[in-house]
Amino acid sequence: TPASTFKLPIALMGADAGILQGAHAPVWNYQPGYPDWGGDAWRQPTDPARWIKYSVVWYSQLTARALGQERFQRYASAFQYGNEDVSGEPGKHNGLDGAWINSSLRISPLEQLAFLRKLVNRQLPLKPAAYDLAETLFDAGEAGGWRLYGKTGT
Repeated sequence: TPASTFKLPIALMGADAGILQGAHAPVWNYQPGYPDWGGDAWRQPTDPARWIKYSVVWYSQLTARALGQERFQRYASAFQYGNEDVSGEPGKHNGLDGAWINSSLRISPLEQLAFLRKLVNRQLPLKPAAYDLAETLFDAGEAGGWRLYGKTGT
């Protein structure tokens, strides 16, 4: 499964749909019952930048829920992302809570590279603002004259 690497597609989906409005909007508050195995870092008010920095699973879930299952599926299919199956566990209808975490969504390394190639070449069906926000959120700095983009785990 893509696990934490799926934050990039979720960020693109959320930005394209207008749910994520910038690096610092929206701010959503932690609620009891949300996943918190990330410790105190996950129990804080979180915006898109903090979500990516601390790999906050519940922010991914809220973004997916705001998209809704139908739109979430449309994006996965439009991105040709792995097996495109964001339904979740069989019979549980829980895809919005983690199809990307040990569940229905699968992607091979070569499929991940194909997705990233389309992203870098801006060949995904997205508004320019979605690409721009992804560049901001996943900017990892510069090294050896190269600009680096990525997602680290916590």
